[in-house]
Amino acid sequence: MTHLPRLIVTLLAIVFLGLVVFGVPMGKTIFFLKAAGKDQGVEGSITFGTLGYCVQHSSTNTTCSKLSVGYKIGLYSIPRPTSNLIRFS
Repeated sequence: MTHLPRLIVTLLAIVFLGLVVFGVPMGKTIFFLKAAGKDQGVEGSITFGTLGYCVQHSSTNTTCSKLSVGYKIGLYSIPRPTSNLIRFS
């Protein structure tokens, strides 16, 4: 019986680890960083998770990266919306 509290804490840690690892892009509500912006009347945001990222161009258009360990955000890796919502310099 003395091992039961340790077992419960370990199982909870495994559940929380699974939530964090399988966040964005699989579950779009769990992420560790979100950046939002507005340009020429078009709003959008990008959310970063452990295995990828998702770009939301409007309230209905969301594009996510492929699942991978690590990702590279650059000029050609983010799908472009019709306006210049995300600017690179």
